[in-house]
Amino acid sequence: MRIEMKHEAEMEKRKGLTGRTILAVLWLIASYAVSYLITSWLFGSGYLTLDYLYQNLGIPGNISEGAITLAIAFVIFLAIQFVVLIAYAVTSPGAKRRPGVPRLDSDDPDPYAKTIDYH
Repeated sequence: MRIEMKHEAEMEKRKGLTGRTILAVLWLIASYAVSYLITSWLFGSGYLTLDYLYQNLGIPGNISEGAITLAIAFVIFLAIQFVVLIAYAVTSPGAKRRPGVPRLDSDDPDPYAKTIDYH
């Protein structure tokens, strides 16, 4: 009986995980697409050139332009994710909650609380 209650509590925690996972994957794809567009714009407008990368940064000449574009897009992608993470940590009420502060609602409810009647 206790195992079943624990299993039910785990299933309650998992509700909505599929939707959140799909949303997270779509967010990552969109972020990488935006970072690739930013990289293409940097190369297209002349702010960033392959000559600069090859000569000043010491990148070997046998690395193709496409690989360099993807690598720079990945760096910009990581920067976007870092900014979003910091913004979440600053603005989210869940992230502001200090551990150990007593409160009435619990993030991890007791699965056995349903069976105990205190009155």
